[in-house]
Amino acid sequence: MGRGPSPQKTEATRARLLTAAEAILAEGGYSAFTMKELAERAGCAVGLAYRYFPSREALVVALYGELARRVYGRVGALEGGTVGARFASLVGKKLAALDRRPKVFRALAHAALAPDSPTGVFADDTRAVREAGVAAFTAVVAGAANAPSDPAPLGRILYGLHLLFVLGWTQQRHGRGATTLAALARDLAPLVDVAAASSASPLLSPIVERLDGLTRNLMETTP
Repeated sequence: MGRGPSPQKTEATRARLLTAAEAILAEGGYSAFTMKELAERAGCAVGLAYRYFPSREALVVALYGELARRVYGRVGALEGGTVGARFASLVGKKLAALDRRPKVFRALAHAALAPDSPTGVFADDTRAVREAGVAAFTAVVAGAANAPSDPAPLGRILYGLHLLFVLGWTQQRHGRGATTLAALARDLAPLVDVAAASSASPLLSPIVERLDGLTRNLMETTP
């Protein structure tokens, strides 16, 4: 019985397919994307491409995951400071990552915002990406100088807030969208710190709890 491909070869093939997918999305957008073209670009059989990614939607989710890994993996390197400052820093890194491949991520955004899309931002297929994002923003809160005793609720709220910045980025028609939005995130930092302080206030903590509940309900909504 023959052995399967080595882990190194498997990872190399997967990376080649993802690179080819980014090139196709950058050139023609999501609507022009086919698995046949993906296989041709990656220099492999169509059957092999389907073995790694059973549909183009599965490949889009993988690209979401790659973006999350690149950005959220840098949380540990964030400078100390307040919750607001750390939030603004991570949002800035996310926007900068989007700006480095604008055509690719605008194509992905088209898939994420399409009605009834399995790759929608709140779809079941993208749950792992959302969970990675919530974990990252919870770590942002937990590592701050003014972290509340339970960082999870504010982490979820900030993850939801950061999605508004990503949506704003998709709507920018000029080349300085990330810079402008990153500046807005820094301007919001003091308000984020107010939310962090409110988490410990008997009078204001119900507001944070309510916002957390709304965020959780939104993230559980599927197309």
